[in-house]
Amino acid sequence: MPDCPSPHRGRWSEFRSPFHQGSHMMINKKVLVCCGTGIATSVQVANKLNKMLRERGINASTKECKAMEVPAIAASFHPDAIVSTTMVRSPADGIKVFKGVAFLTGVGADKLADEIANYLKD
Repeated sequence: MPDCPSPHRGRWSEFRSPFHQGSHMMINKKVLVCCGTGIATSVQVANKLNKMLRERGINASTKECKAMEVPAIAASFHPDAIVSTTMVRSPADGIKVFKGVAFLTGVGADKLADEIANYLKD
């Protein structure tokens, strides 16, 4: 095949999609993040979680809510996992709940992010 002179040749190699990390495709997952009031804490945890999961090859779509809203929000959002800074029960079989306090304190955050990422990849 002859070499085609194109002004666009080689540009795809420079393109970095947010869904690629290195040569691996990012995995898209949904995570519900909840706290007692659904205001600041869950937003802070969701931001930290998103960053740490992205570093592990997961593009997480997150939604924040109050702990008491988990059953209703989970029914419409259909999360793959729940991360909570307070005690909540899983609203359905197959949705694991992770204790997210480590994302606030920083103590054990990497280990927890690894655990969540491994769960989401399975």
